[in-house]
Amino acid sequence: MHDPEARSSVLHLRDTAQSPVGPYENEYVFMLSFTEDGKQITRIEEFLDSANCNAFFGRIQKWLAEQKKS
Repeated sequence: MHDPEARSSVLHLRDTAQSPVGPYENEYVFMLSFTEDGKQITRIEEFLDSANCNAFFGRIQKWLAEQKKS
């Protein structure tokens, strides 16, 4: 969504990937604010499902530790 009068945009994104520990999926929201002429971003706010992210990267860390042992 883009609101030129408010000089802001919101993006809702979904990410997917394959990894050695299974699929990764997450959602993100970016909120952007722009200069009055709309040519530069003045602020970026990012939100993501951090619980999902922490769980996935916990599995990656465990997998990497197991790889070092072998």
